[in-house]
Amino acid sequence: WRDKDPDENTAENELLIEFSDRFNFANENLSDMTGSGWSTDRGQIYMIYGEPESTNTYSNRQDNTVVEVWRYPSGFEFIFENKFGGFILVRKSII
Repeated sequence: WRDKDPDENTAENELLIEFSDRFNFANENLSDMTGSGWSTDRGQIYMIYGEPESTNTYSNRQDNTVVEVWRYPSGFEFIFENKFGGFILVRKSII
């Protein structure tokens, strides 16, 4: 982690702090029946890209599925579908 410290003039390693914060957030908020937050599709995307600029959730009453769409300022869009108790990444695109 020392090699990846963005500012060696500070006592903290800002990148390690950010990674730890994302890891903790994922475990606390994105865990589901498939596993701990960091190991889920949503958790992995969150750990790599951080907090999305916007999220939208849609429900389909006919087949009982829930779709979640995460959008980032970079143009990345991730679409997750809740299948068998966990949100699975079904599409990644640049809009």
